[in-house]
Amino acid sequence: MSRSLQTYRKVFEAIRSGRIAPVYVLHGPEEHVRREIIRALIEAVLPPENRAFNLDVFYGDAFDAERFDDGVTGFPMFTDRRLVIVKAFDAAPVSARDRIVAAVERPRDGCVLVVESDRERPDSARHRRLFEAARARGVAVPCTALDAREALDRVRARLARDGLTVEPEALELLLECVGPELLDLANEAEKLALVAATDGVVRTDHVRAVVGRHRTENLFAVLDRLDDPAPRRIVTAVARLLDAGEEPVFVLAMLQRRAAQRLQSALERGSPAAERYAALLEHLHAADVALKTRAVDARAIVEAALVGGWVHPSGCSGVGRTLT
Repeated sequence: MSRSLQTYRKVFEAIRSGRIAPVYVLHGPEEHVRREIIRALIEAVLPPENRAFNLDVFYGDAFDAERFDDGVTGFPMFTDRRLVIVKAFDAAPVSARDRIVAAVERPRDGCVLVVESDRERPDSARHRRLFEAARARGVAVPCTALDAREALDRVRARLARDGLTVEPEALELLLECVGPELLDLANEAEKLALVAATDGVVRTDHVRAVVGRHRTENLFAVLDRLDDPAPRRIVTAVARLLDAGEEPVFVLAMLQRRAAQRLQSALERGSPAAERYAALLEHLHAADVALKTRAVDARAIVEAALVGGWVHPSGCSGVGRTLT
């Protein structure tokens, strides 16, 4: 289990057991984790019948300083605590950010203050004050991305809340079709919970119905071409997928994942195909780096990587010639 997942579980366990801190700063790029923590706090801190009176949400790009001051200093109504949430801290004007940091440094009795920031690490004196105050007065939660396995565990847990189990093949299909981003997976999990509600089990046909027949069939047409000895066929399949509007980075990620699976299988069998998959994987990785770090023709980069994996099966000597 990664350190990130351990941190999240400790935070959720503390909230659900009633150990609520006066301040939470949720910082980092993983938006879905931030949403889940806020949802857990709302459920733990505010009875449903009193939320309208004791919940205030502020947005950094439309910050109302006077209303914020009233929110953090006001008395709870008909319950023990108020909940004040500040979203998009980084988009707030400088004066507003100073006001928010001051409130984190001096939390008020009866108020739980939650601040969201996209910054994983403090890159300014103001952010350092924010994070240090959160650690001193409450909880600072680094919301960093989970790996694919951990993301799928979160999906499985979300479905379990509705009494649903999920077939392993359905999870694999969901990952291949949607990608490893937790927010995207969570959005699809919400749809799957509705589609599979009467069956009690999420199957591959549910995933195909939710994600879309066109996308899954096109994607699998490309991935299955990795076993084809003729590069022309997979290049043609990739071209169709890109023409349909699929993101090149997503296509490369899925191709790398499938190539890695094929390489592992070939190595276990002692198959000579392992050499070709190793070369292909190396070319795909080089293409992925080029796509993310340089201004390049994305389609040409993907096609060149695929062809290079077949043309230069003996190693990386062809990477430079193919991608430059």
